[in-house]
Parts: sequence; structure tokens; C-alpha cells
Amino acid sequence: MTLLTKRTENKIRTENTNHYAAIKKPVDLPGGSFGRMPELIRRFDELRAKEIPEAPPHVRDNLLDWKKVPIVEASPIGEQLQLLTNFPRLAEVGAWPAYYKNPDLPPADSGLGELARAAQGRLCASPLVFVRPEIVPMLNRAQEILDTHPETRCYKLLVVDAYRDLNTQAVLFETYENWLGKQHPDLPPEQLDLRAQRMVSKPVTGATLCQSPPHHLTGGAVDLILTHKSKLDTSKDSMARDASVNFGSEFDEMMHPEFGDKRSGLRYFELLQKDRTLTPQEAEALNFRRDLWAVMTTVGFSCYPDEFWHYQYGTQLDAYFKEAPAASFGCAQTAYMPAFWKHAAEALPRYVQWLETNGMEREEILHLAKRDYGLDQPWVGQPPFDQNRIVVPGIQWGDVLKAAQSEQELPPANV
Repeated sequence: MTLLTKRTENKIRTENTNHYAAIKKPVDLPGGSFGRMPELIRRFDELRAKEIPEAPPHVRDNLLDWKKVPIVEASPIGEQLQLLTNFPRLAEVGAWPAYYKNPDLPPADSGLGELARAAQGRLCASPLVFVRPEIVPMLNRAQEILDTHPETRCYKLLVVDAYRDLNTQAVLFETYENWLGKQHPDLPPEQLDLRAQRMVSKPVTGATLCQSPPHHLTGGAVDLILTHKSKLDTSKDSMARDASVNFGSEFDEMMHPEFGDKRSGLRYFELLQKDRTLTPQEAEALNFRRDLWAVMTTVGFSCYPDEFWHYQYGTQLDAYFKEAPAASFGCAQTAYMPAFWKHAAEALPRYVQWLETNGMEREEILHLAKRDYGLDQPWVGQPPFDQNRIVVPGIQWGDVLKAAQSEQELPPANV
């Protein structure tokens, strides 16, 4: 019997065991063991051949009780965010920010997904993607599984959102809640607020921010998609959209004129195929959702059931899913702007080198690098505990390029 079994097209298994009960103990943090690759491949194959299970009953019945999970912070302040490079590298997950607004493009062409388009003009998200350092090896291990498996080696995991500042979170929540209110004008404000929170965490401040921060403000939640490696082209702002596999709906689909947020549910096609035979396109979307869920679950993440793209580790929601006694990640308190410049300088030479290997001219390379790292204009950012925008002047492209090439420190951010 071979280790890798070929999955027949649209093969459906009706068994629906409580998988979450088996992953109460997450994958070890760095320094522990992820398991040997043959074992991980076997687990991946087992999961992708099965129906995606329902969320545990306590999650389905009382979803917002995740806010009651205590937090025991795992990372010291100042070491809570790490950059994911926004270009494809071998055996590593990629990143491409969904909510970064390219000033050179009209709103409809900048950003990724329905929510980003609806909120454009108000967003000032980072052109870089940051996550907790603890989950970086987990993400890369997931990519390694895909690279090793003969049926998935043509796919690249692309993180399109991870850490968010409070301003971005507020804009996304307000955008969705306003749309939801127009669709349900008779819904009481309290119910509207609770319903909006099922798709976008409500921004909070003060003590509440420390006790129950929105998932993405912890750095432990990631939104990601599967992409075709052959279609990844960093010269295009539409790269993530163009390269994405068929999930049956787009990322952040929650305001669709016909489906609303229904197709965003992780098990949408699992339930649909119980009512009727899936079309070939729907069967393909089902299998891709299973592949994404299987590889992320194999390395220790849990998936938010209403969003097939949203995975987390170490957050209160993740602990709530796994019935763990406490969460490992609270609101990230990294000095955000110095971290941005530091990581930009570290990542820039690799990015330039990658563009050069693709045959681009130097002038074009510099233009793309400046655009993708937001270094051609004063960048607008925001630390998690301050709702006032901070403009960082005085950091010029030449300073960053010189520092990156000479491995010197960047000039301090004037904040």
C-alpha cells in the first residue's frame, strides 16, 4: 500500500468525526517537533479525503464566548511581530497584503476582496504582512507539505492579511456593519452589532483591548489562500486575485448581492452537495477548501467556520476551539513603526534580487520595490493602542536602499 493515495474527483466520505477534539494540544512552538514529513503527509492525506467537520457544539452555540478565554502572553513586548516576505520563495509561504491601497491605482483595482473594495479610500493598511514569530515555522511547514505532496506541489500558500492596526480593523467593521444595516433596516442595533461580529471582529479600546483583542490584532490570525505558482507575478497588483485557485467565492465575500456571506462558510459546499450533485466547478472548489483546511490543520491551526480563508493559532478563538485553558497571544504590543523599517531593510535586498532573476530592468525593479514596500512616499501607519494616525516623514527611499545594501541601521522613525 503506497503512502500517497490518489483522491478520486469529488470523492465524498460521509463520516464526520470531531476532529477538533483530537487537536486540543496544538503543534509545538519552535523548538518542539512538528513530526516527520511522512507522518505529516499521511495526516494531510487523511484529512483532505474526508468531509470537513462541523465546528464543536460549544463554538456553534456560543461563538462569542471566545472573549472569556484568559490570555497568558507567550512573547515579550518588542518581539511580537515578524515580517512575511511579499514575494514567492522556495519552501516558504508567500504574502500579499489585501488591504494595502496602492496610491497609483483607482480604488476598485487596489486591494483584494469585496470588503477591501468597499472600504477603499479609508484604508491605510501596511504594505507589508506581519505575524507572530511563533507561527512562521508552522506556515512554512504547511508550504513544505504542499511542496512535497505530488498532487499539491504546484500550489503556493499566500497570506493576504495577518496583523492589523486598530484603524484598519475599525474601517472594515464599520464598512460591513453599515452594509448589513442597509440589508436589514428593522434589525435592532444590538442584534446588528452581534451579527456583524460574526464576520468582522469589533474594534475595542482600553482595558477591553487587552482582555479580548480582535483576532488579527494579536498577529496570530492569518487570512490566506492557495495560489497557482505558475501564475504568481509580483509586477501586478492583481497577483493574488489572478493566481488564486477556485474556492467557489472570492476572499472576503460577505456582501454578495445574491449570496451575502453564505459562500464564505468553510462547509458551504459540504452542505450543498448533500442537497444536490455539485457542478464540476463546485466540486473543484470543495476540494480546494479541503486542501487548505487539511494542510493548515495538520500543522496546528484552527479555522474560523464562517470564513474558509481565516486560520489562527494561539489566539483566544483558537484556544476556545481546542478547549485550551488559556490563549498564548494577546494584542501585539510591538513598537510597530521601527519594526516596519527594520524588516523593510532586511527584506529589500532579497526582493530586488528576486526581481532581477526575472529579467527586469533596474529602473523597473526600483519602481516596484518602492511601491510594494510603501517607501516612495511618507507611509501612514498606526500602533495598536493609538487611534490617531502617525505620519512618518524624513525616511527616504535612498536611506532605506543604502541601509539595506550596507546592512546598516535605518535612521530612527520620527514619531
